Amino acid sequence: MKRLRLPIVVALIATLVASCAKSGPLTLALASSQSRTGEVRMNSDSSFTEPGKLPVEVTYSVTSPLPYLGDRLLAWSVGRRSKPSGELEKLVFSFGIKGDVEKVDENMYVATDMSKTKAINLWIDDAGGWWSYSNFEQGSGSGVSEPSCPPNTKCDVPAPEQQLPKNLIEPGDALRRTNQYLSRADMVPLNYPLKATKTNYSTEVYGALTLGGIETNVGVSFTYGDNGVLLSASGPMIAIAMAGRYPIVSPMEAVKRLSNPLYGAIGGAVRGAADVAVSSQPTADSTTNAKIDVPITGVRLILMETRLANGTHMLLPAYTFSNADGDVGTVLAVSDDLLVFRTKVTDSTAVSPPDTSGGAPEPAPVEPDAVTQDEANSLIGLTEKEATKTADENGWIVRIAARDGEFFMLTNDYITNRVNFTIEKTLVTAVTVG
Repeated sequence: MKRLRLPIVVALIATLVASCAKSGPLTLALASSQSRTGEVRMNSDSSFTEPGKLPVEVTYSVTSPLPYLGDRLLAWSVGRRSKPSGELEKLVFSFGIKGDVEKVDENMYVATDMSKTKAINLWIDDAGGWWSYSNFEQGSGSGVSEPSCPPNTKCDVPAPEQQLPKNLIEPGDALRRTNQYLSRADMVPLNYPLKATKTNYSTEVYGALTLGGIETNVGVSFTYGDNGVLLSASGPMIAIAMAGRYPIVSPMEAVKRLSNPLYGAIGGAVRGAADVAVSSQPTADSTTNAKIDVPITGVRLILMETRLANGTHMLLPAYTFSNADGDVGTVLAVSDDLLVFRTKVTDSTAVSPPDTSGGAPEPAPVEPDAVTQDEANSLIGLTEKEATKTADENGWIVRIAARDGEFFMLTNDYITNRVNFTIEKTLVTAVTVG
């Protein structure tokens, strides 16, 4: 059996594991609402609506006892691969693309087949990357022209029927092929337990990245069309390191977090119930009075990708609640004493009624001397000396977060006029604010 082969990086949080062993897990300063957690790489339920934007008031009822799932769970730090272009070359080989990898800019690589029918892209950010494969040969259009009508006349032209694909492969065959793609790309299939489904239009395969037996909310996705041709595929390109065990609240305590987007994201079951509640209202102006109660019958542990205030990412313990209609929502399970939020978000899931006073809304207060990310990015590419001088002239506080691959221990406070440098060979390669 192959061992876990995800490269281990010394990311900011991971460097502190040694101290965790002595003094316990670190307090985590979270960057923002968790409602968009994992979106940059993949959220299998990507058509989410943020809890604060639901047009109804939602309450939750636990209809059966929820199981005890432990009091601690291992968290993981997420970072970039050391040589993303080299990892992309493995994918190019796996998908049979006859073309070279080209660097578009600091955050994007692409490889296009000589036939121009297949391409693979890789997007890079501070928390790793995300690759996406596309086959343009199928599904590019039917080529059927629509009949015309005489001038100044009205005629109804039926839309051409969508042709169903032919010879779709069975789920078992799709699983076998997907495992082959992953193996050739040096991505251990055991890390992505796969599930396949066949519809009238395609055969779909999805596998959530699984660490220590716990699924994460990022994973790989493959779609097969006519005659088993691979139409598209995507997945994460990240490096992972253990970041210590974190105490977690009980599932019953975590249910209270479902109404607060600071802690999590709602699922399809809640959105479906909200749609029904709104559509059943007699008039459009009464939708804000709609209320729904969502039952909860089950819960499972997952690892939720979360962005920290210092720009790093972690996979943190979380609960996903469910009922007969599907997933209700996912919330962080880490105990409150280890979480610090940069923003405050209302606990209500209902949309606020429109302001009819006629007055213009007051602008949100802006802290004096706060550094925007665009301003901070202007320092990228300068030498450390030049960047420090520019920051000093602007009245900004400078802190070194990493130098030549070594990440330093930082405090988790957030200062709006502080910039954190990542230095590689005397050059500033990344800057975060806070």
